[in-house]
Amino acid sequence: HDSARVLNTLDQMRAEGMPMNRIVYGAAMAACAKSGDKESTWNLLRSMDADGVEVDVGNLTSLIVSCARSKDEALAREALAEISKRGLPLDSIVYTALIGCLPDGDVDKAMALLGE
Repeated sequence: HDSARVLNTLDQMRAEGMPMNRIVYGAAMAACAKSGDKESTWNLLRSMDADGVEVDVGNLTSLIVSCARSKDEALAREALAEISKRGLPLDSIVYTALIGCLPDGDVDKAMALLGE
């Protein structure tokens, strides 16, 4: 499981006193998202907040990507709401990731998302 290795590496870095910054968290979130590990991706966001690390739209897009892997539209919409709550810009990458959460071929729902 790729995300388990990533999380173990983060734990080792913390134990050695290495700084946890947006780049480190971003790489970890992207790896967890790629493997479809929604829980770890969300937990990393919470860790960023707890550590006082600035969250950017890329970090939150990773959340949506992790949801797209399992077609979890509801959780992806929570991530979208988190982007808005934080006042971050929505871009084509965010919408593309969100559309990836929809059932294949659901063009009407995709168009409705873009109209929101």
